[in-house]
Amino acid sequence: MKNLRLLRNFCSKKVVGHSPFELLSRRHSVMQTSSSQLNDKDFTKLLKAVHNKRDVCAYAGFDPTAASLHVGNLFTIVSLVRLSAAGINPIFVIGGATARVGDPSGRSSEREKLDDNVTLRNINSIRFFFDEAIESLSNYFSKHSDMAGKYDIRGAKVINNAEYYADVNLVDFLSNIGRHFRMSTLLSRESVAARLASPEGLSFTEFSYQLFQAYDYMRLHQDHNCFLQLGGSDQWGNIVGGIDLVKRTHGTEVFGITIPLLTTSSGEKLGKSAGNAVWLSRDRNRNDELYHYLINISDDDVERLLYQLTFLSEEEILATMEAHAKAPEKKVAQQLLATTIVEMLGLSSNANEFVLSAQKLFQTDISTLQGKTHDEIRAFFADVRNKKAFSKPNTTSAEMNLVEFLFRQAVRSSKRELRRLFSSGAILINGEKVLLDDALSKHVTSFLLADSYLVVRLGKKEFHVFEDKKSP
Repeated sequence: MKNLRLLRNFCSKKVVGHSPFELLSRRHSVMQTSSSQLNDKDFTKLLKAVHNKRDVCAYAGFDPTAASLHVGNLFTIVSLVRLSAAGINPIFVIGGATARVGDPSGRSSEREKLDDNVTLRNINSIRFFFDEAIESLSNYFSKHSDMAGKYDIRGAKVINNAEYYADVNLVDFLSNIGRHFRMSTLLSRESVAARLASPEGLSFTEFSYQLFQAYDYMRLHQDHNCFLQLGGSDQWGNIVGGIDLVKRTHGTEVFGITIPLLTTSSGEKLGKSAGNAVWLSRDRNRNDELYHYLINISDDDVERLLYQLTFLSEEEILATMEAHAKAPEKKVAQQLLATTIVEMLGLSSNANEFVLSAQKLFQTDISTLQGKTHDEIRAFFADVRNKKAFSKPNTTSAEMNLVEFLFRQAVRSSKRELRRLFSSGAILINGEKVLLDDALSKHVTSFLLADSYLVVRLGKKEFHVFEDKKSP
């Protein structure tokens, strides 16, 4: 950034700013940065002055490989929005073009090619999600006085990168962009080197992904004053490639920050429940899976996630953790995490409904429902929000025992694990322990309450409520 530090003398000393690094590092959200200048509290002001720009933007990319983003993507979204406190407008880039190429980062094999119509559907769905999320977050900030003057995303943009590839042909791309890349550098990227050494190998299509992501950065810098790219830690090589391309083509220094991959304390990717993603879109949360997932986050992870996934003040988080430590069984921290994120994304007009629903399950002895009438049981479950719909198995299907049913419903990823839990008495069915022999020999329908409901509790913190789709 030419003459950036010299210009500091012309900046007002009275204005207290926030550096991108400070905003993210205080929330445990930095892995690598491309320059120490990102720790300058006048970073945005100096950029605008040096380059004579009214606005400065940062972007993150989201490939539309599914119809919804998942909870792991929420970390990137929140981190990008958090930068608005430094006067940096967020750009959410949907990889309509790059998704067709496929990013090899973090993958041991090439992603299966999606049908173009499926990709288009995913793009439209994710764009709709971002439009809703921007509106929901804006409303959320306006309701909280400590956030209203700090976070401003009125300048946020959603861009599909396929839009600016429409006027680019292959020969021009290779001639104008490809010439700036060196094979030795491309081959040394960790994601490329790992795949080249694997039995699966690496296709030329995936190998070229780094050029396309670098071109994204160049176009966003050129067209939208983008000076910062944010991405997961597995994106470092791609981000550095973009920084280098902008420097070569425009003579400008731009920047990059990577955030940690969102994992649990045991090292598993957050948002993967028995291999199934926990989705963010409203139409994927009809049974409140996101809330249900977050309310069951472990005590080892909840404090870190309050920092990483919310905009709550550090003081409120610390006070919440103090209260949580005194009575962990009340799940005060998990309730704050779940209800906050639900409110941020606009998934419920009354987040307190989720709390009341969860408390009802945790504070009720479910075994007492056994003596109730069908109408009384249905009335109890009527306002329980996090029910999972299922089709009642055919009673002649002898193999559909409890272990098989819970495995198919992704309560756990293996039958062996379920058998172990039943053997140790860690699973309660409708409030009562079930012996492993019964879990393997009795048909699941024999356990249903009012012929429609099954309540599964694992340990002190995890509930699953199943409801027959045909229940009146």
